[in-house]
Amino acid sequence: MQGSVRKLIALSLVLVVTFAGYGLWTFRDVVFINHRSFEQIRALLLPHLRIIKPDSEGMHPAVLYFHGCGGPMASRDWRAQGAVDRGFVAIMVDSYTGRDTDWERTCRGEKILGTQRAADVFVALDIARKMPSVDPQQLFLVGYSHGAWTALEALALGDELPRGLKDSPGHHLEGVRGLITWYPYCGMAAQFTRGLRTKIPVLMLLAQQDRTTPPQPCIDFASHEQAQEYPLEWNVYPGVDHGFDLNEEWVRVYSPKVYAQAVAAEMEFLDKWRIDK
Repeated sequence: MQGSVRKLIALSLVLVVTFAGYGLWTFRDVVFINHRSFEQIRALLLPHLRIIKPDSEGMHPAVLYFHGCGGPMASRDWRAQGAVDRGFVAIMVDSYTGRDTDWERTCRGEKILGTQRAADVFVALDIARKMPSVDPQQLFLVGYSHGAWTALEALALGDELPRGLKDSPGHHLEGVRGLITWYPYCGMAAQFTRGLRTKIPVLMLLAQQDRTTPPQPCIDFASHEQAQEYPLEWNVYPGVDHGFDLNEEWVRVYSPKVYAQAVAAEMEFLDKWRIDK
């Protein structure tokens, strides 16, 4: 009998160690982070930026777009034309190509978290400030899902370094006038829910029936921040799910009506917070 108990305990220990080891291996990239310098991340991002400029000369306000965990998508790139038509420079930031990132692992939380990817926001802003066509005091951020989580983490960090970033010239959020987030992740792994550190205006566009990033944690967070007089607003669109704005063949939840409403809210936000010159 005692021998059987010892065998059972030994087997249990083996299983615990096995599953723990499997878990560490599965999440190795978010547990054992590859630390990079500011310049190394710049080298990853810069060759893959996609930029659309207005026809007019001179400096313009700019919008930096951060894709979701599924990676860059054409249906999100062309919508930037709406901002360009209003006189903005549109800058699409690709966080994946330079890293050769597996989007499926990222979507499962195994590859890169928003807390790490926040470094891309700081680096991309630094790149934008140095563009001759960009007004460095009129920068806006737009994030989708994982990219929205990423941008919110950047606002919560201020001048602190995100995980995995070894150094920085500082002034991370200088010139940022506002952030628009499409159905961000606001769950347990999101550190920004402890509170944002700046008074940069934020607009959240949420899907009421979102099964991927449920809206309630975001609403709770936004309500708390608003009670602290933070300039944070949110819209909850009824009857739609995560990705309601994606006109892609594989997406089954696209709602052109709600998408149009959300885009109108985004453009209104950009016009509200830009500096008229």
